[in-house]
Amino acid sequence: MTQVRRWPKIEAPAFQAGFKWESYPYVAPMNKFWHLWAKALGEKAGNSDGEADRIAMIRTAIVMVYVITNIVIIAGVVRHWND
Repeated sequence: MTQVRRWPKIEAPAFQAGFKWESYPYVAPMNKFWHLWAKALGEKAGNSDGEADRIAMIRTAIVMVYVITNIVIIAGVVRHWND
């Protein structure tokens, strides 16, 4: 049986005990924005915060596809308005 190679686990400062977002003034607003955006996408899904963040990223990608599709449709309508 082949052994599965895994990426090494690297702990970022945000996941270490005692980390304070307030010490990074430019990161804290983005963290607050992400929290609000994830809530706006719908009910929290997942068993952990990391899993919930990944699900929120997938939902964000879906919303972006919808927005881009609508922009292309509107651009096509405007382009052929008087044809």
